[in-house]
Amino acid sequence: MDRMQDVRSLKKLIPKSFLIIVALCIFLVSCEISHSALQPTNNKGGYTIKFNSSTKNRSVKDSTVIYGHVKDVTTKEGIYLANVNWFCANTSSSIDGFYKMTVPSGTSLTSYLVSKAVGYRTVETDTFRINAGDSIRLNFFLQADHRPIVHCDN
Repeated sequence: MDRMQDVRSLKKLIPKSFLIIVALCIFLVSCEISHSALQPTNNKGGYTIKFNSSTKNRSVKDSTVIYGHVKDVTTKEGIYLANVNWFCANTSSSIDGFYKMTVPSGTSLTSYLVSKAVGYRTVETDTFRINAGDSIRLNFFLQADHRPIVHCDN
């Protein structure tokens, strides 16, 4: 009987709106975590990808902006001067690992990107669709490569 009274008193103390807000917060956090989960690659690195589609106010109709960070998978620190390649177009990351590139996309194109840096293993994304006017946030996470660099002298 004491437990029933405890439950009733607890219901009086916590309003329903508070419980709804808590449940909503838990739901939103769980959705964000699953959306931004690291996509593993065969070399212990990975990437996260988020598509931002916009049907109005597209400033550049025939291109797509791809941006994000290149980071160390272990320390999560940005990697300076990492290369990000899309076919023949490429760019390098800034001191905090940030990069940005605008690529032509036509109407719709299936593509992939590659990121590499000295002392790290290369990460290549799976193929994905690029639509005109969209923006794509693509974060690369590279694994340090401890293999020695071999120099062959003749």
